[in-house]
Amino acid sequence: MRNVEIFKTDLTDRNSVGQVLLYLKRIAPECSFNFDLEDCDRILRVEGSSVDIVSIQNAMHKLGYGCEYIP
Repeated sequence: MRNVEIFKTDLTDRNSVGQVLLYLKRIAPECSFNFDLEDCDRILRVEGSSVDIVSIQNAMHKLGYGCEYIP
């Protein structure tokens, strides 16, 4: 069973998405990631059998971006 978790971010630069995705895939290789920068909340969608919400938030903060889990 795959879980989908949604995060609100402040990532606005399309050029940074690639760098962020590479980093996220290193910390959670079993997950797939998708950004929707057109959404007003600049959504990060994470899908996987087990999604570590805190690790995703910490990774985004380490890269200098805001990231808030949306339950």
